[in-house]
Formats: sequence, structure tokens, C-alpha cells
Amino acid sequence: MNEVMEWGVDNIYRAITLVSDWVNRNENVQVNSIVVFVDNTHITMNHVLTLFGHDNGNKTMHFWQMFLHGNSLAKVYDEIGMSVLPDEYLPDDYDGPRVGTHEKIANEMLEDMMSPEFREYIRDLSSEKYGVDLKERKQDHTPEESFRKLNVE
Repeated sequence: MNEVMEWGVDNIYRAITLVSDWVNRNENVQVNSIVVFVDNTHITMNHVLTLFGHDNGNKTMHFWQMFLHGNSLAKVYDEIGMSVLPDEYLPDDYDGPRVGTHEKIANEMLEDMMSPEFREYIRDLSSEKYGVDLKERKQDHTPEESFRKLNVE
């Protein structure tokens, strides 16, 4: 946890935002959304409150809509499934599809994040290329219609 404290809140939010931008480029994610699985084994509420403060800690928890499952992975296996979890979280006798180890997943993500295409995408997001004309922004909160067909069963 000391490493996290040394990073600081701003850098943690930047890292989370960068990973979110990377994940959200995937069309499958855009259509079907994602589930974020966080192992908080060594994290206490005191850590969260120290790092983010009381207000930001509560906002962060609500933003991520966290479900806490305790020490058993049985409910996680039921809700998320085993095929999308890193090898480190799978039972020894699991013989289904695998996504690989933490290290393999992280290395593939970092390699893709270092690609010229992703770096240009992040530069564009940081520029005025996708600016919003606030005068044209919708003033009420009624939903917009979407004409994209979703593949839902």
C-alpha cells in the first residue's frame, strides 16, 4: 500500500482514466460493457479514506458500484465466470478457457498502449480535436435515441 500512497491520488486517477480509455476503445466493451474485478485483499477502508478522503472514497465506491464478496471466490465464479479471470484466481482443477496470468494480461495491455495508434488517440483526447461546444450541448436530461442494433439475447 505504501507504493500506492507514494503515487498520489492524481496519478492513480490518471492511471485509471488511461486504462478506462484503453478498454473503452473495444467495440465489444462499447456494446456489452465491462465488469471490473478488483482484489482488495490487503486494502482496508482506512486505506481508501486515507488515499481518497471521505468524500472521494464514497464517490469512488459509488462510481464503481462495488460488490464485496469477502474471502470466497465461489460467488465471483458464479457472477463473473472463470474463463475471464487471471490464472492466479482459478482453482487448480479448472480446465476451461483461460486468459493467462496477471503478468501476461498486463504486458499485452501495456504493449497495446504503447502502440502509435493508441498514443495518437490519447494525444487527440488531450487536444481540442474532440472539443465540446457548450452552446450546442443539450440542456435537459432526457435520453437520446440510439439507432445502433445491439446483439442481446
